[in-house]
Amino acid sequence: MKKLSVILTIAIFIAMSFALSACNSVTKIDDFREKLETAESLEFSVSMEALDMEYSYTMKIDGDKAYYVDSETEPYYTELKDDGYLYTYTKTADGWVSDYGRYVPETSEDADPLAGYAVEELFNGKNYEYSREYKVYMARSDADISFGGIELRKIELTLKGGNCTISASTTVEGVPAKVEMVFKNIDSTVVTIPETVIR
Repeated sequence: MKKLSVILTIAIFIAMSFALSACNSVTKIDDFREKLETAESLEFSVSMEALDMEYSYTMKIDGDKAYYVDSETEPYYTELKDDGYLYTYTKTADGWVSDYGRYVPETSEDADPLAGYAVEELFNGKNYEYSREYKVYMARSDADISFGGIELRKIELTLKGGNCTISASTTVEGVPAKVEMVFKNIDSTVVTIPETVIR
């Protein structure tokens, strides 16, 4: 009876270890990348701190519409219409105004707001390992990862509730900086183009 109890205990321990391992598998990172690549809408934000400088940027994408704002400029919207033209909406003292648009081929990166960010490199499970101590995915020491043209180091990636938060270090013009990125509201972000007064 005692021997059976020991065998059952070992079996339960092995099953629990397997379940925990599967739960924290790096394939979740690849799954998240696929989710991003097929998403119809999402919200992406980044904040950076370097010495006494702080910078933040937010982008919301909803199909062919997008909203942008950062800590240094006024917010604006873009819309890629069926005529193939990309229109930009900015706010003035008189209200929101639209430009006359510029033609954007479907194959152009301008047609995809996330095109220049190379999510396939940042969200490659092979570049990470799970830390049970810190309960985050940590980039492997030999991983070479950049995002939006910025080389990232000491990356910690957290997946929770369908969202992703990334903390990392980088260097901006020789100055060390801390970076935090958040991908959230995937397939639930709504962007509404404001009514314009001038075009």
